[in-house]
Amino acid sequence: MGGLFLGASGCSLLSFATTTSTLSYGVVLISVGAGTMYTPSYSLARGLFMDEGYAATAAGVMFGGKSIGNGCASLSIILAESIGWRNTYRIIAAVLLTSVVGIAGMSISDPNLADKLAKPIPQIESGDGSGRGNGAAEDAPPTTTSVSISTGSEPKLSGFGALASGVYSQLTIFLGALLVVSVLSDTPLTIVMWWYPSYISSAYSQSDNIYSMYNAALQCFAGAAGGIIGGRLADIMGRESSAGMLYTPCVLQLGAAVGLGGSLYSGTFLGSFGWYGLFVFCTTGTSGAMYTVIQNVTRSKECDAVLGTFLLTNWLIAAMLADSIGESAWKIRMKLIAMVPTTALASAGYLVLAPSYDGQKKRAAAEDALLAAALAEGESGESSDPLLGRSKGL
Repeated sequence: MGGLFLGASGCSLLSFATTTSTLSYGVVLISVGAGTMYTPSYSLARGLFMDEGYAATAAGVMFGGKSIGNGCASLSIILAESIGWRNTYRIIAAVLLTSVVGIAGMSISDPNLADKLAKPIPQIESGDGSGRGNGAAEDAPPTTTSVSISTGSEPKLSGFGALASGVYSQLTIFLGALLVVSVLSDTPLTIVMWWYPSYISSAYSQSDNIYSMYNAALQCFAGAAGGIIGGRLADIMGRESSAGMLYTPCVLQLGAAVGLGGSLYSGTFLGSFGWYGLFVFCTTGTSGAMYTVIQNVTRSKECDAVLGTFLLTNWLIAAMLADSIGESAWKIRMKLIAMVPTTALASAGYLVLAPSYDGQKKRAAAEDALLAAALAEGESGESSDPLLGRSKGL
């Protein structure tokens, strides 16, 4: 709710701005609000749909909603020309405040919502192929999987130090490789969204309004459908085989490469937009599976911090690459062409990582179960917490 409120405040401030400094403050508020909304939004979906039978689907719905938001952003260009940019920002602020009321209503209707999202979750591999989130801690002994245990002698950390330590504790070769693959997967989406309007407008001499209308329809339908279908497909394939959760983005990234290549070499405006729709469908569909995998290979206590690290890394790298080379027409085209093999590399990366996914998921699940058991025993004053490195009830 805080992120939505900051975003609404920034839009309101922009709508009344009369100086450059006021405009800057408004942009900062919007940026901070957007940044603080993303990971908590995913946590909300994760907390409400912990069963992996729907985990990727829930994440896909969230990313599909983001695509609809991108479509509405295109429509806002037309809206600004009709009613003025100040009134447009006021409408956006009103929409964001309405969302705040909606989330507050969820909290009121479910008083235990905060506990569901905050408490460590005792998840382990249940053995039925459905993955984390559908078994209790006693279904399988956590000692069957190697986990990291603190000795209790480590110095206590707080604030950012504790956050960084928690993220570092979850860093594995698999997670590091997944970070690289996620950059290869997310960067094309960001760069294409950034430069495609300039490319298609110059290539086919279309006005911004025409592009905005087509893009709004494409983002709302292709993006939303891609998020939902891609997430559901990942859930279904994940039940057949744990590796199936990563085979889904592998196939979708190949589709994204085909879609982007077809868009660049189509030769017609409508044909280019049609292929671009395939690209949007596939890249949005990848996100639900990718971020569910990150959740499943990370201990629940550090899951949000690791997700935030992935998102920040992807955004920074994409932003730096998007502004590189130059802004002339042929340089923009070269940037877009370079994204075709990048998506193909992402597809290959998911394929390589897929066989290792099951073992990494079991490791994180065992750590979750061990932490939950230690905390439960600590409440009765009988044990210490082996994962947090501090004594309880002694």
